[in-house]
Amino acid sequence: AAVRTRHVGRNVRRRVGRGRRAYHVGAVHEATGELAGFTSASKTTGNPEHLLQGMTVVAAAHRGHGLGLVLKLANLAHVREYEPRVRLIETANADDNRPMIALNEAMGFVPQERFVSWEAPVAPAV
Repeated sequence: AAVRTRHVGRNVRRRVGRGRRAYHVGAVHEATGELAGFTSASKTTGNPEHLLQGMTVVAAAHRGHGLGLVLKLANLAHVREYEPRVRLIETANADDNRPMIALNEAMGFVPQERFVSWEAPVAPAV
């Protein structure tokens, strides 16, 4: 299955709507015309040295070939053209996303802190 382009579009509009500048790179599988992968980074205008690396998604059929790394590196090169003052890139991963953790480690990212997210079901409103 291809990456869901509607989800990608919503995410982009949300970031830009919050006053961020957003940078994106996608890869299209030529044989099918489907989006095979996508990555996004954004930054606020108030901190010229800080970049937030957002989601990187690779469709299941295209995983395991280095596409995520190619996408992230291409997007960061694009960012550097327009944001030459960036010196710090922040990203986050779930503990169980070993492929993305390995990719980020290969790029030189190092863990800085851990956070835990809690959730609970909510009964339907009456």
